[in-house]
Amino acid sequence: MKRGKLVVIEGIYGTGRYAVKLAENLREELVRQGNEVYEIDSPDTGRARLMGADDLDCGWRYGLFKPDFFYELASRARACSVIRNELQSGKVVLCKNFTIASIAYAAIKGHNWFREDLNSLEARARGLTNFSVLSMHKTMPLPLKALLELGETPISGFLLPGHVSVITGTACYEFLARDYGVAGVVAGFEPHDILRALLRLVRQAAPAIEIEYGRAVRPEGNVVAQRLLEQVFEPSDADWRGLGVIPGSGLALRPEYADADATLRFPVRLEPPLEPVGCRCGEVLRGVTDPADCALFGVRCTPEDPVGACMVSSEGACAARYRYRGLDD
Repeated sequence: MKRGKLVVIEGIYGTGRYAVKLAENLREELVRQGNEVYEIDSPDTGRARLMGADDLDCGWRYGLFKPDFFYELASRARACSVIRNELQSGKVVLCKNFTIASIAYAAIKGHNWFREDLNSLEARARGLTNFSVLSMHKTMPLPLKALLELGETPISGFLLPGHVSVITGTACYEFLARDYGVAGVVAGFEPHDILRALLRLVRQAAPAIEIEYGRAVRPEGNVVAQRLLEQVFEPSDADWRGLGVIPGSGLALRPEYADADATLRFPVRLEPPLEPVGCRCGEVLRGVTDPADCALFGVRCTPEDPVGACMVSSEGACAARYRYRGLDD
């Protein structure tokens, strides 16, 4: 197979036009010698701004990212997916930024970079053999559908998950309004996020899916992340507390990544999980009962000494009910 050559010009930050001219001269000479040249670099802050970086909302609950950070990541992803094909076609790939240097380093160390595109993906590119994934990932649409079809509790609307929707977007929830006449609003995590999302729900004239958490969620979601998830994972059956096994609601590694699947590499026989006697966590999660109606609540089951899963996490329904138990219903 015809192989190209990878040329990385290192340490060019701050050298301005000198480095640009150097790259141009090198490209012209390579072309003069009859080589096909593909040029790639990552945008600096100035170019990132020209590309619209200042219009990005880069805030999240832990601080603020510089917009060009995202272009740096995008450049890495683009390099992984593009450079391989260009090299395999016999071109000289000219990189004008250290962002891409890890590709050259991997090749120098003898790792077969050209086999893969990105991260479990990066583990393979670096030749790692001690990297395993125990996938417990679950997806939201099917359990939402299961809750509605059980019909145990009348549901008029959902507060939809914020961080999940950063990746998925909102198209996966449209069935709620279309098929079940149930509204949904993607909410953030601060008190004002929750209140505004509830207000949006009650103000809807007709069931629809809306976004309150607009500083992080877009209707289309993160398309790059969606493609990576689809590449590495496939739907699998998943067990949900209170709902049982829902086919296709989990994510398992695809067969081509079996060498990184911890369930195959380290087979362990587990006993079926048993719910603590008297625990009504499943009913709480389905909205069938109030946590305070459980005989264990606040007696044998407290945040300091939890019995059920809903009391273990500070975000659990029982833990929240216990924390605010002194307030009037």
